[in-house]
Amino acid sequence: MLINLWYVAEWVDKVKDQPVRAKLLGQNLVLFRDSKGKVHCLSDVYIHRGGALSGGWTTEHDCVVCPYHDWEFDPEGKVQLTPSRGEGGAVPEHARIDAYPTEERYGMIWVFMGELDEADRYPIPPFPEYDDRDNWRPIYTEFTWNADVNRVVENGIDIAHTSFVHPGFGYREMADKNHIVKIERTEYSGSSSCVLYPPPLEGGMGINRLFRKDKAATHVPPFVLPARAYRAPAH
Repeated sequence: MLINLWYVAEWVDKVKDQPVRAKLLGQNLVLFRDSKGKVHCLSDVYIHRGGALSGGWTTEHDCVVCPYHDWEFDPEGKVQLTPSRGEGGAVPEHARIDAYPTEERYGMIWVFMGELDEADRYPIPPFPEYDDRDNWRPIYTEFTWNADVNRVVENGIDIAHTSFVHPGFGYREMADKNHIVKIERTEYSGSSSCVLYPPPLEGGMGINRLFRKDKAATHVPPFVLPARAYRAPAH
C-alpha cells in the first residue's frame, strides 16, 4: 500500500460549514473547515468513546466537536475542551488523534496519508489544463471500482481498448488511428495525452452534435500518475 502519496478525499464544494466523512486506504477521516475557510483532516474517531467526529459540528475557534461529550479537537488533532471536567478543567496532554496535511487544488481536497516530512513529500501531480479555461473546461465525475488499483490505473491509460469497449470514445474501424501524442515524465510524476476519434456528442436535443463532428480528431488531456504509482522497484 502506497501511503506516502497525496490522495483525493473529497470535492472542494462538498465540504462547507459541517464536518464531512471521507475514507482513504481503509481509514475513516473527517474533513472540516476553520473560520478562515481552510480545510483540515483528522482521524474520524472520538478517542474517549469511539464515536465519529463527522457526526458533530465545528466551532468559531476552529475545532471539530464530538456529538457525544462535546470534546473539541483542533486542526492538529489535540483536544482543547472537555466540558465534563468542569470550567477550567485541565485537558490531558495525551488526548489527541491523528491529523493529516491537506491541500485544495483542481477542485479537489488532497490528503497526505504518509509520515514523510513536508520537504520530502511527493508533490501533487500537475494539471495545468485545469486553470486554462480558454482551451479546457473541467467535467466533474466519480466512479466506484470493485477492482485492484493497479488494474484501474492500467485500464485508464490503455487507449487501445476504448474503441472496442466504449462506443462513446470511438469506432472499431478507427481504432488503428488512436494514438498517444505526448508522454512526459518528471522526477515525481508522469503523464500522457492522446487523440481519439469519437462519435458526435449526444444530448441537448441534438444541438450538442454541432460541437463535435463525427470521427473528428479529439484531443484527450494528459492522464497524470505519481511516479511511485508506475515506477518499477529497484533491484
